[in-house]
Amino acid sequence: MPDGNGPVRMTDEIEDTIEQRKVRESVTQEVLRRDNFECQVHMMQVWLAVEWRGRLDPHHVAPVSRFPELRHDKANLLTVCRAHHDAIHGHPERARSLELLA
Repeated sequence: MPDGNGPVRMTDEIEDTIEQRKVRESVTQEVLRRDNFECQVHMMQVWLAVEWRGRLDPHHVAPVSRFPELRHDKANLLTVCRAHHDAIHGHPERARSLELLA
């Protein structure tokens, strides 16, 4: 908290959060470029009962909740459109059978 006696200093926690955001954004951009800014589920012609929809997201094949060490591992990320991302998480058994979830 500023006390009026000097500049506000960032805590280590805030600095870590800023650094994590920078890493996440950098990895996301690398994965999107690697995948040619295209939904990889759509490109595989694997339909999960949804049509492709504009916004692209990085999807963790091995969930971060179970594999936190893979959070920024590009080999664990796949570019998917929002519709397919929602379908993957809404239908985990079907997504696992298509190897879209670990």
